[in-house]
Amino acid sequence: MTDEEHLSRCAAGLFDSFDFLVERYQAHAINFAHRFLGDRGNSEDLAQEAFLRVYRDSAKFAPGTSFRAWFFTILTNLCRDARKKGTPAYCDVVPEQPDCRPGPGDSWDRTMKIRAVRTALQKLPENQRLAVLLAVYEQLSHKEIGTSLGISAKAVESLLSRARGSLRSDLEQYF
Repeated sequence: MTDEEHLSRCAAGLFDSFDFLVERYQAHAINFAHRFLGDRGNSEDLAQEAFLRVYRDSAKFAPGTSFRAWFFTILTNLCRDARKKGTPAYCDVVPEQPDCRPGPGDSWDRTMKIRAVRTALQKLPENQRLAVLLAVYEQLSHKEIGTSLGISAKAVESLLSRARGSLRSDLEQYF
């Protein structure tokens, strides 16, 4: 079954389909919010709120739309709102990301590269950072990213191009 079919079953009150969607997207949601906000606790709360909204609004889902794009639209809006309410978008100390934390066997050079990438991502303007996070970490298409950010696929290409230029400039000494 597709995610969209699971969401349709969720709208019909079948909790197993909702549980499937939560299990499938929970780690992605937490990691996405964490990368954007830099606050693990708040990220978990935002992920939970996003799933509550998915459940509450499942009957409003437009057929022919990508569930992933719809879900990340909800989560992106929640992240933006949280940042506006005082959650710092830019951190002096860049937090460890749960899915790319260097281990004891990693070289110092690799550890420094990981931290440099995190810092460079945090420096990007909000829309560029969101586009990069959705494209690289969540592997959404330009069309899906456009849906999530409320812009055209062409505008997404432009955001990603500018972000790549900034990242290239900030990271050229490491790569």
